Amino acid sequence: DFKFSYWKTNNDIEVDIIISRGMGSPLAAIEIKSSKAPEEKHIYGLKVFSDEYPSAKLYCFCRTPRAYQLSGVTVQPWVDMITVLKKL
Repeated sequence: DFKFSYWKTNNDIEVDIIISRGMGSPLAAIEIKSSKAPEEKHIYGLKVFSDEYPSAKLYCFCRTPRAYQLSGVTVQPWVDMITVLKKL
């Protein structure tokens, strides 16, 4: 069973959704954006999160028409979210 939460630092850096199973390390960190083409500044929280949890997969779901990589983050069309989550 998946557990869903969010992540926020003392400096107000945050990630929208953290997915884990039980008390184990996070499986994935997700940002959700309304943009068609997120920029580096939009995924900053994911990059900071990955410093603490390097094995977590990083995703940004948005209105992009196709999947691509942005600095180690997989940017995906929001309509693919359930398909991606089923693969975790």
